[in-house]
Amino acid sequence: MTPGKFVIFTLIAVALTTLVKVVFITAFNIDSLYIVYFMWLVIAAISIGCSRRLGVLNYLEAILACGVWVVLGLVADLLIVSSIAGTDIYKHAYLWISYAVVALSVFLFHKKRHVEIRRLHKEKFAPKQQAHH
Repeated sequence: MTPGKFVIFTLIAVALTTLVKVVFITAFNIDSLYIVYFMWLVIAAISIGCSRRLGVLNYLEAILACGVWVVLGLVADLLIVSSIAGTDIYKHAYLWISYAVVALSVFLFHKKRHVEIRRLHKEKFAPKQQAHH
């Protein structure tokens, strides 16, 4: 992960997840459990996609990304979502669980360094196939 990639994909992830929350809270019947599940699914997909674009991460980098994305998501929701949808959104569990969805998605689905090292090690020390004549 490079600092440039981290900044770019952090901004993309926070902007897209904030947009998803605004759309789902204002345009759909957010009282429907299926709509809430679908919102969490879209938020998870965005988080997974952006975290995988960061490249291979160790667990400390993944925890850093989780923390920064959750904190910036809180700030974006305070500034944008609450100004559009009202401050009553903070009374609902779906908003608070969405932060856990972001953190768990990043932590569980990032490209793990130990998996990449094992793959490279296996490729390096794999027996070479001989061409049959």
